[in-house]
Parts: sequence; structure tokens; C-alpha cells
Amino acid sequence: MASINGDKELIGQILSGDPEAFDSLFSCYFSKIYSFVSRRVVNRKQAEVLTETILSEAVNAFDRYDGTISLDRWMFQITGEVLDFQKSIVDDRIAEAI
Repeated sequence: MASINGDKELIGQILSGDPEAFDSLFSCYFSKIYSFVSRRVVNRKQAEVLTETILSEAVNAFDRYDGTISLDRWMFQITGEVLDFQKSIVDDRIAEAI
């Protein structure tokens, strides 16, 4: 993404339901997030599902984006939160099995 002003404009377009803006976000971030996630999970399908979940979570949280950090950094904060949550679910299941 070019700038914080450009980021806010893109988010505004997505929140207004502009499908081209969403496509732009998806094309920009899917491969970046997928690459990051795929190094942290077991298989490709899990990485794809988590990446889609992360993009969905980001879109659902766009009304809280205030532009104090770049969209890139904000997207990766959400990525970290989703991965931490996923890990806590796995850790809970392991603890229950013991």
C-alpha cells in the first residue's frame, strides 16, 4: 500500500461495498500473509484457510482502523492475533488430552 491516506481511502471503499477495492486488498495481501502463515503451520490447506480467515477478520475490523500505523503493519498485527488464537486452541486440546 502506498500511504496511510491511500490505505484509509481503500478501507473506506471496502466499507462502502466496492468489490474492486476488496479485490485490490486481496491481491495485495493474500500472498504476503499466506507466505508468513505457511511458515508457521503444518500444511498448505491450513495456511490457505488461516489466510482467508485473517483477511476476513481484517475486513470486519476495518471500522476500527485509525490510520496511526500503516495498513501493512495493521494487517500483520491481525495475522499475529489470529495465529496466537489458533495456537491457544491447539494448546488447549493438547492439555485436555494429557
